[in-house]
Amino acid sequence: MNTKEMYLKLQELVDSKVFYWRKENGRGLILHKINNKKDTKGFEVYTDMGTIALLELVKLHVLVKLHVPYEQLVAIMENTFGMSSEEAESVLHERLHKLLEFNTKIISPYPLGHPYSYSAPHLAAVEITTHCNLSCNYCYANSGPHSQMYMNLEQIKHVFDELEVMEIPILWITGGEPLLHPEIEKILKEAQNRGFYVIVATNGTPLYKNERLLSIVKNYVDEIQIDLDGARKETHEFYRGPGTYEKVIWSIKNLTKDKDKHRTMVAVGTTLGKRNLNEIPEIIRLVDSLGADYWVYGALIPIGRGKFIQWEGLSPEDLVKAYKLILNGSKFAKNVTVLKSLAGVTPLNPPLSKPTARCGAVNFQIQIHTNGDVYPCVFLREKRFKLGNIFQQSLRDILSSPLAEYFRVGIDNPEQDKYNLVDPKCRNCILYQKGYCNTFCKAIPRDKYCTRDIAGSPLNEMYISLSGGRKL
Repeated sequence: MNTKEMYLKLQELVDSKVFYWRKENGRGLILHKINNKKDTKGFEVYTDMGTIALLELVKLHVLVKLHVPYEQLVAIMENTFGMSSEEAESVLHERLHKLLEFNTKIISPYPLGHPYSYSAPHLAAVEITTHCNLSCNYCYANSGPHSQMYMNLEQIKHVFDELEVMEIPILWITGGEPLLHPEIEKILKEAQNRGFYVIVATNGTPLYKNERLLSIVKNYVDEIQIDLDGARKETHEFYRGPGTYEKVIWSIKNLTKDKDKHRTMVAVGTTLGKRNLNEIPEIIRLVDSLGADYWVYGALIPIGRGKFIQWEGLSPEDLVKAYKLILNGSKFAKNVTVLKSLAGVTPLNPPLSKPTARCGAVNFQIQIHTNGDVYPCVFLREKRFKLGNIFQQSLRDILSSPLAEYFRVGIDNPEQDKYNLVDPKCRNCILYQKGYCNTFCKAIPRDKYCTRDIAGSPLNEMYISLSGGRKL
């Protein structure tokens, strides 16, 4: 492919909203939307400095959108940099090649590295309702049939306006049960028309034998995440309630049976607790047989109703066991992609500039409650962590607040860590100091999450290697 052909290809990708651009403190950021359903993330973050410099200096991202002719682009390069046409084409060829390679090759997937400190996150979890048809026993949001709060359509459009101003491209629609919102079709259509990458988190049951709702999802949702908490009916229904297992299985099957004919990537998510721990290989086989694109998981977090079943949470030893079961179960997955990183167990790949304490809160995501309150993430929902209210303030002001800055930068500094979210033991640990620590969830106490001292844990192996066999 010659340089002009690569430029035309980039125009095509920008037109189809595969590439998103946001300037970040003089260095810039490209967010890339993956087309291939076998990939494990909808977005990747790209920050090649040379390419970003070119994008900024000649406004390449604007020229591409405007379909400026290739010959005019070369002339702009010549005038801007004092280059010959041959030199300009050589630089363009190198940088366009990198961008197009990024379209086909995973370079820096989150969350295998610590997030950089960005002016705005990449993802907003918008809780459009607190209402849910289920009362799952570990629900972090305390949702259920008893709760009847909804954002109306005008409020949701206002939220979308604010996300657009801050150029936040990933929209994660949550609840409650978002598919029960009476205006869900209008909401999803509006989100898709605005160009968001639309993710919907659902318990799956509203889709059961509901062809209209299935059609809405297939038309407007880029990625759907359906909960399945056990390979066996009794296990899943322990967490989710009676009569849910068959409905979830039906919904997954009917989303995947024609997945090559619609836009929606199908993910199945499992919250790991003691009850379903030993079923992990069976769950992977089941999800694989159902035709899902990938399987994701996370440990039960003791917030919301999860506080009342803390005994169901995994110990550090359980986490190591879970990781081994995941590795074993993934060997038999023929079609589904299984992520193989587990917080608290697997080390990170630290970047050159290493923000050791930063979790994804504010840096990668924010959570917007149905009443407009904005929090650092879906799990840090205490009043002390409220960043502001999107119906009363601009999102720009909210993300410029001292509390947002604390999560962005201050948490790295022991003197500024006013909430003591980083355990002193962590600050003194070589894994933390060198950026390998993956025990970054600030909603969970370290002693319930860290496997550094558990034999067989990759974190333990890394710790022994870095410390020369000595505890530091």
